[in-house]
This record gives sequence, C-alpha cells and structure tokens, in this order.
Amino acid sequence: MARARAKAAAVSRRGKQSIDVGRRLRALRHAQRLSLTALSRRAGLSQGYLSQVERDRATPSMTALSKLADVLGVPVAQLFEPTHERLPENYVVRHGSRRALFYPGSNVRNELLVPDLRGRLEAVWFEATPGTKSPTYKHEGEEFGFVLKGRLRVTIGSDTFVLGKGDCISFPSHQPHFWESLGRGTEALWVATPPSW
Repeated sequence: MARARAKAAAVSRRGKQSIDVGRRLRALRHAQRLSLTALSRRAGLSQGYLSQVERDRATPSMTALSKLADVLGVPVAQLFEPTHERLPENYVVRHGSRRALFYPGSNVRNELLVPDLRGRLEAVWFEATPGTKSPTYKHEGEEFGFVLKGRLRVTIGSDTFVLGKGDCISFPSHQPHFWESLGRGTEALWVATPPSW
C-alpha cells in the first residue's frame, strides 16, 4: 500500500513538473523584460502558441523548449525546476534518489546522476524505447556517451556511428548532433559540460 501511494505521488509530481513549465517560462521571460512578441520573434515560434504554453494549455516539444532556453540563455532544465529551489549540498546521488527529468511527450526516461544542474557538469542516465530519436542539438561544450544496453545510432554533423553495449563516444557539441535508439531500446550514460538541459 505504501509503495502504491509513493508511486502515485511520483506520477503526480511528474505531472506537476510539466505543468510548471509555462509558469517558469513566463517568469524567465519577465525577468529578462522580454515581451511575448519579442520572445516569439527570437525563438521562431508563434505568439499564440507561446501564450498557450505559458498558460499550460499547450505542451511544448523538445525542439521548442531548446529554442526557448537558447533565447533566454538558460539550460532547458531551468524550465522544469525553479531556481529558488535549492538542493542540499551533496556529493552522492543514491540510486533510489535520482531526480527524474521529463520532456512532455517524450519516450525517454532520464535520471540525473549529479545532485543538480547548477555546476559545470551534467550526467544523465537515460532509457529510450525502440525507434526513439532525439531532436537535433547544437550548443557549446563537449559531450560523452556510454551505451549500457542495446544499440544507439549517433549522428554528429555528417558522420554517423552505431554504438553497442560498452561502446563510448565523445565529441564537441557545437556540431549539430542527435541520436536514435535501435533494436529493442537503449540505456546509456550521457555527460555534457557545460549542462545542456
């Protein structure tokens, strides 16, 4: 019974996290004194759509979230977690205490392997269902990936690599890059510096 309540609370928190994206987007926009029109123009997204996102009437795609975070100059994770919430200073993240990161509508389960994203390093464990493909990213920094289970196709610029269990990849992330889960799904460890969420 206690497990069922804990699971229900976790699902409830997940839903709440995605609902808060609109409120956090609005707060970040206001903090930078940007009008909805200016944000719309810079992000290449319609003003009506952004208004719906801010009022939690539309769920932004990963691509839209990346564009908005880029324009606002923040990691994507800041759209999911309030900046006033301070995590305890801690060096260890226990397996059962990993923070989940959710993209609305995504088939990827992400768990943060570092206490928070305020440092210079992002480490994430993810599990992707077969055929799941990430959006194309391009940002400053470097990335490292280690496949724990399954196969992953990674494209960096015009180069494509198929990685299997135990294979690693590292690359400068200023080049356009994306990945796709192959076969029966993939589990991987992904590290980026600075954080790209």
